[in-house]
Amino acid sequence: MFGLSRRHAGFTLVELLVVIAIIGVLVAMLLPAVQTARESARRMSCSNNVKQLCLALNMYHDTNGKFPFGTRRAGVGPLNLAQGAAPYGVSFYVPLLPFAEQSAIFDRWPWGSDDGYANSPNHDYLRNSPLNLSNQKIPKYVRCTSSPIEPFNGSFAGNQYLPSYVGIMGAVVDQPGRFTEIRMRPCCSCCPTQANNAQVTNGFASAGGMLLHNENTRNATCTDGTSNTMILGECSIWAIDSTTGGNVHIDGGWPHGWAMGSGQAGTIESTAASATMERFYNLASIRYPINHGSNNPLVSAHPNGIMSGWVDGSVRFLTNNTDLVVLKSVATRDDGITVTIE
Repeated sequence: MFGLSRRHAGFTLVELLVVIAIIGVLVAMLLPAVQTARESARRMSCSNNVKQLCLALNMYHDTNGKFPFGTRRAGVGPLNLAQGAAPYGVSFYVPLLPFAEQSAIFDRWPWGSDDGYANSPNHDYLRNSPLNLSNQKIPKYVRCTSSPIEPFNGSFAGNQYLPSYVGIMGAVVDQPGRFTEIRMRPCCSCCPTQANNAQVTNGFASAGGMLLHNENTRNATCTDGTSNTMILGECSIWAIDSTTGGNVHIDGGWPHGWAMGSGQAGTIESTAASATMERFYNLASIRYPINHGSNNPLVSAHPNGIMSGWVDGSVRFLTNNTDLVVLKSVATRDDGITVTIE
């Protein structure tokens, strides 16, 4: 009697390779969808951050009859512009703290000279230290979750918490005849000349927007309309280090953290046109198109655009195709040109 041979169930090598190939194709098809879904969630989170900041700005205005300064020279007291011996004051993020459920930080702020200086020994809660990490005192709404930058990647041993949004000072003239602005001064004389799309010598600061240096604006001064004027923009992607060529965060000035303002005396318009002003941290004057370059705000890690906040509290996604003149116009509160961006 002949025995019957048994065929053991299993995959042949060819069948296994076919299955692996099919799985690979499915993964390749699904991965973009997964990445798109994740970016959509991150973009929504970013929009919520900007919305929270816009609400805080409007609550500040309702309470004080004006918007906060964009940056301030150090003084005595939370809203006093008297100049201290050491000049670096705070950015607009600090006076907004009580209006964004962060009164615990605001109430402990060491007001006085150097009250916004990122490397001040008084600011342990601004640093990557056990104090702020254990108590979670950093306002998380200042960071976009799409940003590839580590939260602590700044100057002074990299221990400053870096924000993703800048206040809009206004816009500057680079194309005579297409856009007009006389309230602008050269700034950033300390920045060395760089090549390869890095930081340039002498930027410009404008006083045509809504968040200014050492002065406040109001809804009434926004004559172009609160729904037509931008007050916040995104700056959440790498900049280029001026000496090493490596990646850093620009923060609308340099990586000194969310609380730092400026050491400049006076206002932009009160400064002689021939003078070169200091840098204004956490602010930006519109000079280049959206995502024009890594050191040229407004920039983001979102595909094809940036998140923006408007004076009326609305949040809009501006694409890379936004015309530069239109962008400058909506960054200006009173140029008489009403532009609507949906």
